[in-house]
Amino acid sequence: MGKKVALATLAGFVTLFILGYLVYEVLMKGSMAEMQAAAGACMSTEPAYAYIIVATLVQSLLISLVLYKFNATTFQSGLMNSAWVVLLICLWYDIWFLTSMPWFTNNMAIMDVVMNTVQSAIAGGVIGWVLGKVK
Repeated sequence: MGKKVALATLAGFVTLFILGYLVYEVLMKGSMAEMQAAAGACMSTEPAYAYIIVATLVQSLLISLVLYKFNATTFQSGLMNSAWVVLLICLWYDIWFLTSMPWFTNNMAIMDVVMNTVQSAIAGGVIGWVLGKVK
């Protein structure tokens, strides 16, 4: 288990990191700036890269462990299983955010759920593929 999960976590981390950059810093940069402005002092304008790296590693490890337990060994099985898991986690988290953070809007929640689910599904596909290839 150790070698498989470690390599799958690394592959997922790289995938999530690259996709995160493309989504948040390239495609959604304007929308992210609007959300930060709406949140005021509640949201940091400068990313804390060390925390982003740690959070991405933890997310990749979580997906790797779940997919390992689900016996996901193909890109498709990794994609589908991680999409469901992350969709439910993001829905739960964002619904709670909507109840307690007045600046967090329905549009922000929808965008957050969709972006995280798509990114994690693709990373889950890579993780599933790696789990299937590593002996």
